[in-house]
Amino acid sequence: MIVLAMLSSAIGWSFKSIAEAPLLTKSIPEANTKGKIFTRLDSKGYSRYCYISAIATVMAGFLYEINPYVPVVLAILFEVFAFIISLNFTEVKQEESKTVKESINDVKTGMKFIVKSPRLKSLLIMLGFMWGMFCLFGTYQTTLLKDINVSAKYIGIILAVLDIVQGIAATKVNEFNEKHKNKTLTYMALQMTLGIAIAGGVVLIGLQRIPMLAIIIFTYIIRIKDRGIYKVIKRRYIGNFMTPEILTKVYSVDSVIASILRMSICALGSYLLTFMPIEKAMVIVGILFTLVTLILSRYMKKRIGLKPEEYTEKDVVQV
Repeated sequence: MIVLAMLSSAIGWSFKSIAEAPLLTKSIPEANTKGKIFTRLDSKGYSRYCYISAIATVMAGFLYEINPYVPVVLAILFEVFAFIISLNFTEVKQEESKTVKESINDVKTGMKFIVKSPRLKSLLIMLGFMWGMFCLFGTYQTTLLKDINVSAKYIGIILAVLDIVQGIAATKVNEFNEKHKNKTLTYMALQMTLGIAIAGGVVLIGLQRIPMLAIIIFTYIIRIKDRGIYKVIKRRYIGNFMTPEILTKVYSVDSVIASILRMSICALGSYLLTFMPIEKAMVIVGILFTLVTLILSRYMKKRIGLKPEEYTEKDVVQV
């Protein structure tokens, strides 16, 4: 039953991820500042999500101690509430219905656009690679805390604080992007890879407990800050130079690429744990992924973060 529940959650999350950005994009009037407006709205919504997640994490921990089924029942109630809200969505612009042949041709056109666009190819690879790292490091962070004997209660509190930090970071996306410009993704990826290596390293060398915990939590804060920025800026970067129609197709491909890279990265992380402790695995993947990040950074240098007039027609054509 747990496997079926996780499968259902994965399918639902994929549908939501594909639909939410095009829906928001259609709701914003055309303007030169559309990208910044999108980011502002998206970051506000995502930050609220993080704050609620922090509260729910703490509540779930305490309620689970009372009765393990209470968090499950509350989750079902919130699902019903979300379903009711979704029924009140209205179409921003009514579109003519298409035949099956026209829909297939649309998908083919979208796929050709992605394949021919150097910007999109490099962007989707980097975003997928980063998402794989977020997922692996998120698993590693909890495992490491358990291995150094941090109690479940304090782990819950730490995770709740991290959710709040993530929510605050999501509201600072425009400032962060203005500061780092075309190096934004590289900067975030390097912070993650170096941070995970440092977190594993302080345990590996046997640092005293208090300084060790302080350094570990600091690296976790940096990683979760980057995740908050990533979740918002990803949709802004993908949505640049595209109409909502092609955007839906691009998000479908992005989900596939991100899933493949996440599966590969997590499989590597799990394999390392079969013959070495968590702290050593963190150091190895941190160093390895730092090298991969530098390679991807060189690959993206002439493809992402350019001025609008510097992109080719293959990158900016409106399908």
